[in-house]
Amino acid sequence: MGDTIQEYFQDPKNCYTDLGMARKCFTNSATTQDEYEAMEKALGLMFLYCPEDLSSIVEATMHEATQRAMYFSWFGK
Repeated sequence: MGDTIQEYFQDPKNCYTDLGMARKCFTNSATTQDEYEAMEKALGLMFLYCPEDLSSIVEATMHEATQRAMYFSWFGK
């Protein structure tokens, strides 16, 4: 619990777990706009601090989340 954000995302296991949660978020039509925005912020922090070998996976997930946002009813409001 005492980990900083940087320390948290330097652990590949945490990154993989959170990438899975992000995918669940952007594939669930019940996800709220606030939840979606929090997921996008978390992905951004993950990209900054993740191990270098995971950066392309995180970047691809960020891009996919951006593309999928337009399918939510709250998009553009």
